[in-house]
Amino acid sequence: MVGGNGAVRFVVGGARIVRALPLSATTDGLTENSTLIQFDFDKSDIRPDMRPILDKKTRFLLDHPTLRIQIEGHCDERGTVEYNIGLGHRRALSAKDHLVSLGVSPSRIDTVSYREERPLDSRHHELAWAKNRRVKFNILGGIPPGLN
Repeated sequence: MVGGNGAVRFVVGGARIVRALPLSATTDGLTENSTLIQFDFDKSDIRPDMRPILDKKTRFLLDHPTLRIQIEGHCDERGTVEYNIGLGHRRALSAKDHLVSLGVSPSRIDTVSYREERPLDSRHHELAWAKNRRVKFNILGGIPPGLN
């Protein structure tokens, strides 16, 4: 659910509500829309041109070991609901696996699939669909003083 200030609210571990920070919370490239990880059609593997962006996110997370994040997997509108749930999940896991392979603890990373529910571009053509095939990062907690 999206709150009035643009923050995402969701349930983790039963009834505990966690609030993800709005995109303006940090300027270090972890959560900005300009640093989204894009995917090819019907793919969940990390593209070579996206690896430097993920590497920058990894360095940021390693420099701030108390941060906890959520990775959202997104799809374009093509495909069934069931298929896109799985594809969004695989995309989020691919990004998580990349971070973990470079030393980020998996316990600091939650994943979620929003399939085609939250498009960046709601138009119905290839350029719009390409924008919507992505993963997005949110900071959940563990923010050190002075970071935000």
